[in-house]
Amino acid sequence: MPTPNMTIELTPVKEHPQFALIVERCTQDLFEAHGIEVTRQAAGPDEFRQGSCGIVRIAGKHCELTLLLMCHRGLLRRTHPGRVLMRDWVGELANQLAGRIKHGLWNHGAGSVYQTTPAVVDAKHIRMDAEGPSSMAPLHFVANHYPAVVLVDGFLDGALSLKPQDVEPYIAEGGLVML
Repeated sequence: MPTPNMTIELTPVKEHPQFALIVERCTQDLFEAHGIEVTRQAAGPDEFRQGSCGIVRIAGKHCELTLLLMCHRGLLRRTHPGRVLMRDWVGELANQLAGRIKHGLWNHGAGSVYQTTPAVVDAKHIRMDAEGPSSMAPLHFVANHYPAVVLVDGFLDGALSLKPQDVEPYIAEGGLVML
């Protein structure tokens, strides 16, 4: 007996208010793993433009997302391991954040999801006043007086039941997960 065709309706991320809470938790976990405590704030100064922006695409059958992580250069210096170029470091942080979000989506039934190699641009080229219909509101964070901003643009499966408390703690870099 043939299985019925199931169509997936992708809806803008801003229609998934719980998704922002998952992104917030993943961002806090990311910086905590690098020894920095970040706190969420209602809005932040544009000082993050004195840094860089890492951009990673997360996609699969249940999502089409673009993640932007913008960090002040002071925050990048505080977390930098010294083994990569400073400009590339924000790309690696964005990549690690995307991995955490990808894992969270997998926990909520998003199935197979992939992410791209990060791209990096100077944060001063990013406009935050152009929030579109598919973008969630930017999430502003501060750590040691240095701002960071996370923005996700794109679409998620409207049937995903996103519950931030269900997101397992991240898998440590280099850790193993059996899927």
